Amino acid sequence: MKKFSILIFMIAFLASGVFAQPKEKDFYKRFEMIRLWLLTDELNLTEAQATKVFPIIKKYNEEKKGLFQQRNQLVNDFREKFKKGKITEEDIGQLLKSWEEIRIKEIRIDKEEFKELSSVLSKEQQARYLLFKMRFPHEIRKILKQMRQRKALKEK
Repeated sequence: MKKFSILIFMIAFLASGVFAQPKEKDFYKRFEMIRLWLLTDELNLTEAQATKVFPIIKKYNEEKKGLFQQRNQLVNDFREKFKKGKITEEDIGQLLKSWEEIRIKEIRIDKEEFKELSSVLSKEQQARYLLFKMRFPHEIRKILKQMRQRKALKEK
């Protein structure tokens, strides 16, 4: 919990720049730096481990980012078809098939990433990594929601 109080501070600092700067790439880079910094702390990585772990994570994050974009495009396309009432059973079948293919790729990427990381991390660090991966997105969403609420209150 102590580490996530640091995260709250870092996210607040980051968000102050986010609302001032519409550059998504800058936000993403800062977000990744914070995530890697917290991961380093959480896993208690040595410098040698960090130099091996970070490129692995970066490689797989890029692949996941591409799949995330594909999934968003798929959802947006189908959302438009539903709104227009121009969707067929065949379209729905294609949506489900495409969704499943993307999920299978995501699972494959996660499996490959973990396999590569397991050659660098101890068993304890592997377990901590899994827990971090599960907890981090939830904590970020919670913090960002709180920040949006604060911003909305200030604007009133």
